[in-house]
Amino acid sequence: MNESKETIVSGGNDADLRVYDVAKEKCCTVIEHHSRKVLCIKDNVLMPQTFMSCSADGTVRLFDLRCHYGNTRKETLQQANSVTNAGVSDTDSFETGVLPQSLGGGRADRRSGASTVPKESLVQSLPSSVYTVDWHPMNSHDYIVSCDDGNVYLFDLRKTGMNDYKKAYRNIFLNVDNRCDVTGASFDCYGRKIITTCIRGSIYMYDTERNFEQEYGLNYHENNVNNENEIQTFEREFKGHQSFETIKGVWFWGSESEYVISGSDEGTIFIWERETAKIVRILEGHQGNVNNLAFHPTAPAFASSGIDSHVNVWEPKDEEITEQQEERRQNLIKEAEEREFRAPEMDFAGGGEMFMLQLIMMMNRRRAPTSSDDDEEQENNSMEDEEDEED
Repeated sequence: MNESKETIVSGGNDADLRVYDVAKEKCCTVIEHHSRKVLCIKDNVLMPQTFMSCSADGTVRLFDLRCHYGNTRKETLQQANSVTNAGVSDTDSFETGVLPQSLGGGRADRRSGASTVPKESLVQSLPSSVYTVDWHPMNSHDYIVSCDDGNVYLFDLRKTGMNDYKKAYRNIFLNVDNRCDVTGASFDCYGRKIITTCIRGSIYMYDTERNFEQEYGLNYHENNVNNENEIQTFEREFKGHQSFETIKGVWFWGSESEYVISGSDEGTIFIWERETAKIVRILEGHQGNVNNLAFHPTAPAFASSGIDSHVNVWEPKDEEITEQQEERRQNLIKEAEEREFRAPEMDFAGGGEMFMLQLIMMMNRRRAPTSSDDDEEQENNSMEDEEDEED
């Protein structure tokens, strides 16, 4: 981030933010302002020295690289590398004072109140985990957050400081299914549209210039919405991908935001045409769930990552594809358009952390070897032993 592109900011399960100076390459600044795991960091292209962070602690925080904050410390790169993998397993987490991801992560002392979390960077506090934050591309005061309460909130920095978050944001849409965690939300290139994605649901596009609460006299917080089934507040729905197992983002793509793009559980990346919601391409290349994408600022290229151990870089090729490749592309799209969503049966009453714990348990069961696998492995091992004895 910043104009010189010499600063890197990261966050993790230990709830800390780390600011690296690429030019110095000797140390980083550790900011201890969150109490639970940091889920997203977003810089502001209109204010290159500033960035926002959001966390499972329900807070959104604003930082300026030119300012000095309390609860910060310097750390050598060797020290930073030594805690990079803290919190990978439950055992490691408790030994390092970092709680497991399934419990929201963070430092035990900060969550217990033994350590004071500063308020100087706080711009908004919500009663739910905040998965993502995104700045409005055309002004420096509007931003959106996606949360595990099933909402996407549009806030105005000029209203920061209000004690009641309900008075600080503008309602845009009526939630399609407020039991689903909204794990991603992004503006288009003009800030006129918002695209959102949910665990266990589709992707939806909304118009930021409409206020359905005012138009229909609704009050989302009092739960007195009438004829909610007759009010379609989303502008378009994008289907085909699978989003049941991991936290995924969603983005507009293209110089005019003419495409919508997101990862999928089966290791693919979906690209839809924005105006028609039709799938135009499904990219294969990962061995597991694809969760996050990062886009080149000027070239038509992006990087993707997921639960496998590598990052893929995608860019167009100036060569013709074979008939077999084209047939494969069309078959993938046809299968995605025809298949039905079959979400795993889960209890959503426990809130975001309980839901995520169930997802982790489900994925662990899926990855655990079955008895037949064990038998086959033992048989293979015994055969190898016999061959060794014969030799």
